[in-house]
Amino acid sequence: RHPCAMENLEVGQLVRLVNLQRAELNHHLGRIEELTSNGRVGVRLHNTIWKDQESKEESPMLAVKPENLRRVSLPSDAPLPVLDSIGRRSISRLFGDTGWGLPDNVVAGIASWLQILRVSDVTVTGC
Repeated sequence: RHPCAMENLEVGQLVRLVNLQRAELNHHLGRIEELTSNGRVGVRLHNTIWKDQESKEESPMLAVKPENLRRVSLPSDAPLPVLDSIGRRSISRLFGDTGWGLPDNVVAGIASWLQILRVSDVTVTGC
């Protein structure tokens, strides 16, 4: 991935930190909180993907150069094929008119059984 230019960054965008002098922060994910006039970007590291409902304190904001950021896009909520091996369209082509010739409702059933949905809410208890 290429370094980010300041004009391509937006508040709220998810980013990965790279090539920092503080090496322990490299590859951490953060969310852009502020675009400053001094050429740096305000990035907050914690609670960026999943919000911690119990934590009331915010992590400190880091001032990072745009060239030390890489944009990260979250996967869509679309179903994933099992083991990411074959998509819904390919399943339809294999089992539908161009393949085995199964009826559309059967092909849809096969495709739905071979799809897994992304988990959107994870809770850990008893730690």
